[in-house]
Amino acid sequence: MLDHLKSKPIPRKPGVYIMKDKAGEVIYVGKAIDLRARVRNYLGAGDGRYQIRYLVQKLDDIEVLVTNSEEEAFVLERDLIQRFKPRYNIRLKDDKAFYHVRIDRNDPWPRIELVRKAEFDGALYFGPFTFSGGLRSLLNVIKTVVPLRTCTNSVFFNRTRPCLEYQIKRCAGPCCLPVNKVDYDVWITQAISLLRGETESTKEYLLHAMEIASSELRFEEAASLRDKIETLEKYAGGAPEHSGAGRDVFAVHRDREEAAVCVLSESGGRIIDTKFFYLSDIEVDDESLLEGVISEFYNERPVPQEVVTSTVFENQSIVLAGLRSKSESVVIISPEEGSAKRLLQIASLNARQSFESYFNKEAEYSDTATELSLLFGLKQVPRRIEAVDISNLQGTDIVGACVCFIDGSPVKDQYRKYTISNQGEQNDFFAIYEVVKRRLHSKQDLPDLLVIDGGKQQLDMAIKAREEVGVEVDIISIAKARTLDGINRSQERVFLQDKSDSIPLKDGSKVFGLLTRLRDEVHRFAIYFHRTKRKKRVMRSQLDSVLGLKPDMKRRLLSTFGTIEGIRDSEVEDIAKAGRMLKSLAKKVKEALV
Repeated sequence: MLDHLKSKPIPRKPGVYIMKDKAGEVIYVGKAIDLRARVRNYLGAGDGRYQIRYLVQKLDDIEVLVTNSEEEAFVLERDLIQRFKPRYNIRLKDDKAFYHVRIDRNDPWPRIELVRKAEFDGALYFGPFTFSGGLRSLLNVIKTVVPLRTCTNSVFFNRTRPCLEYQIKRCAGPCCLPVNKVDYDVWITQAISLLRGETESTKEYLLHAMEIASSELRFEEAASLRDKIETLEKYAGGAPEHSGAGRDVFAVHRDREEAAVCVLSESGGRIIDTKFFYLSDIEVDDESLLEGVISEFYNERPVPQEVVTSTVFENQSIVLAGLRSKSESVVIISPEEGSAKRLLQIASLNARQSFESYFNKEAEYSDTATELSLLFGLKQVPRRIEAVDISNLQGTDIVGACVCFIDGSPVKDQYRKYTISNQGEQNDFFAIYEVVKRRLHSKQDLPDLLVIDGGKQQLDMAIKAREEVGVEVDIISIAKARTLDGINRSQERVFLQDKSDSIPLKDGSKVFGLLTRLRDEVHRFAIYFHRTKRKKRVMRSQLDSVLGLKPDMKRRLLSTFGTIEGIRDSEVEDIAKAGRMLKSLAKKVKEALV
């Protein structure tokens, strides 16, 4: 079957091998100290590992890239995985990104913000910070030492009196009080120094200010400065570590093509963080799984002093060489006794329990989906279910929304928004028809089941759209319970094609829970999209009346002040600065909004 590959000359050197299928698509990228031995291990498949057997069935060609060292092989493998994103390489997915700290010095009164993603917007970013607890401790020190504002622009430009932060002396109150801009810029500079781990300059500044206040008999102010210095000294003596010093313990619990990974992070003898990852459709052996998990885990994370695993794997020296490019002191150990062994046992126990909890949840969904398909006579048991709803206000800003659930869980990056073409006419039936037709016409990742929020007429319009597109998709609709005097007079009902009578949903059943959760989520998403669109229209309509106000100026004004009211209540000078415009134009903006 793979004789043409077995005879291929492959050097006995370190490097990377690239596996391709018959279509030429890269399906797996791996690294090896000895490329020939590693590739022959795959082609021979003599060790009986079922994962290798399935991977080789899809294999048609192998390319190799030789490197000068194990470290180069590690780096090259990471680059190729990022480039090709092969299906069978391990890709850990966390539920959220790490925090960054953002400071926009272009803002008239900058503030410290916590954000998940660094943008190229001219602001300063610090991070990523891997431990949110340590980050919040750092921000608490900064807020104690320098009185910067913390509120958003929409709050800042609409306040009429200082907030509680001012009362407890953690904000200077520039929203309402006259604050020296030069002093505020100094505080921002001090905050930036602290974020960079530089405490001495801020401490010297505070000491000098305390001496002046004391010499001028301003003892209350001097005492406040003394307290800030003490806070700074405590932080400098035990600042939260972001260097990754400590120990990470990896444990994997696997059952055929599914696995759960538990990573315990220890520092100072205490477990400070725990992360879980879940992998499906795994078609590599256990050693490749472990080395892939470790390599992927440290793509954007700091490397600790010790990496603890349950076993020594074949390419461990290559992985270690790659990690040492970030931290020269790191070691990978597989302990037989001691505290590391006990931590490994804890991680293994958590990996097994999380595996059972996570994948049993999938099995529970399978039972619910099977019951749903039998109850409504569907063509198949649905894994991907999408729901459609319409939102408008008296025929204006009519929008449609479509949400996606896979195996019973929402997949928000698959949500879709639709602006309805027939604006000004409140016709929910036509809107449903348009959304369904546009959704199915794309013919990309079609759902197994489409759920319409509405009754029989909405369902008929959805079916009409499906037939015009010419695709095979099950469609049902769910109608809310009828109420009278605030009391439910009927159950939630499901309408099916070619059936005049609806099917009542049993309250509390698993099918009831799944469908109502879908319906509520698409309803929420549609309303959110409608309100956002309406708000933008109202804002733009008022600013559009100002002659000479360019689109980029409007965007900057709304970004800075948040609302029309925020722009209207601001000074002409602040409007001009935020919009980067002449004062004469800023005056026209303010007059137009009064």
